[in-house]
Amino acid sequence: MKTTRSTHNPANSPLLIGLIFAFVCIAVGYWSYVRQVAPPSVPARLGPPPSEEPAMPPGEAPSAAAVTPVAADGPAPADLADALNDPQNLERIGRVALAAVGTNPNAEKVWLFAIDNPVLSAATRKNLIEDLNQDGLSNPQNPMADDLPVIESRIALIERVAPAAMDAVNAAAFQEALKDLTAMRAKLQK
Repeated sequence: MKTTRSTHNPANSPLLIGLIFAFVCIAVGYWSYVRQVAPPSVPARLGPPPSEEPAMPPGEAPSAAAVTPVAADGPAPADLADALNDPQNLERIGRVALAAVGTNPNAEKVWLFAIDNPVLSAATRKNLIEDLNQDGLSNPQNPMADDLPVIESRIALIERVAPAAMDAVNAAAFQEALKDLTAMRAKLQK
């Protein structure tokens, strides 16, 4: 007797994916803001500015040091930054985003953040890139016609970002994923 395995994956739930993307986008936005405002050699501070700093001139935006974030629900931004600097959390977030790369621009941003983050090991980044030919597709061994737009979108993404790969590992992984996705596209276009 042959048993069939259910293809339902709770990670494919639109609500779950939406909540994770919202969480990650907020975290990435905050992290990007802090990195832009704080000089590279000086860590960003959370909390009120020290008394020796001059008052902010009218019409200027507050610096990251002057902002005291308050989170009603969920972790404080400092905890969020810690979560994004934890390789296990970042890999999980990147893996969830990977499933929607090619169909959701926010997923693409989160995935790019993960693969370009040196917090992740080279092997983890390589897997997150090479798995573009599997995650989020209906059947990677036998892709369906419905997968063609996702495959083409991922090919275009690789062609756009591969030239700026952060290192040789990412560059090689992009080439491997491109080779596999191109073969899948050719199979579907026959």
